[in-house]
Amino acid sequence: MQIIADSGGTKTDWRFIYHNGKIEQQTTSGLNPNYISNSEMGHMLTKELQIGNDETIDRVHFYGAGCSNPKNAERIKNALSDRLNLNTSLVDVNHDLLAAARASAADQAGIICILGTGSNACRYDGNGIVEEMVNLGYILGDEVSGAYLGKQILKAYLEHELPHDLQNSFKEKFPEINRHTVVEILYTKAKPNTFLASFFSFIFEHQSHPFCLNLLIDSFQLFLEKSVFKFEKHKELPIHFIGGVAYSVNNILRKVLEKNKLNTGLIMQSPIAGLTLYHQKHF
Repeated sequence: MQIIADSGGTKTDWRFIYHNGKIEQQTTSGLNPNYISNSEMGHMLTKELQIGNDETIDRVHFYGAGCSNPKNAERIKNALSDRLNLNTSLVDVNHDLLAAARASAADQAGIICILGTGSNACRYDGNGIVEEMVNLGYILGDEVSGAYLGKQILKAYLEHELPHDLQNSFKEKFPEINRHTVVEILYTKAKPNTFLASFFSFIFEHQSHPFCLNLLIDSFQLFLEKSVFKFEKHKELPIHFIGGVAYSVNNILRKVLEKNKLNTGLIMQSPIAGLTLYHQKHF
């Protein structure tokens, strides 16, 4: 059996490919090693990941946010090896950008962008990542991620800078939100990026409102300038997008790409289906 996992800041999608061709799936909490300890990681895997004992595990392919850092990748590898009772040599841990590239472009060249809870981008040559944007995380970067957009709308609300109708709608949707609760959550609770990203739902619901529409357009343009425009051949290669933000407002994203005369590739909510096909082909 092969196990394939794609993990972001919010959730982890799992696929189990059995020797007879059967495929099963599960979803667990996100496993971003930047935001959880080794003990929390082990506890989550033990509690949430359900694995049968009737088949031999040949290989584990784990792709995750935060796993470009070798120390983080090693932590994930050790946690999975312990949970699955496997030798670490059978566990491959890779960056979530490689997952997005293999899922969308497979063996073809392209520019790959992640717009989910976090954001990232790279140029892929059909075999590996050859250029990557500077990713500074949700505090200094992550432009157009759910956390970035959520922070913009939350800040505008708390500073009373939203149009009157949006201000009232936000208060009605999130009555518990005020300056004190926000500061407490951001500075004392776990996964502040996920908390910020939760407010993207409000932007999605009001995407046709001029304030939210302009926020999305300006943010997509900023993302292109911070990442895509810096890559070689960005005018020639297809540009693929993976993640909930890109997928849910893809109509706006497509218009921004068209305005910049860029080649729109696939826009996918999650890479897991494409990853499953990739590893079936390359097993």
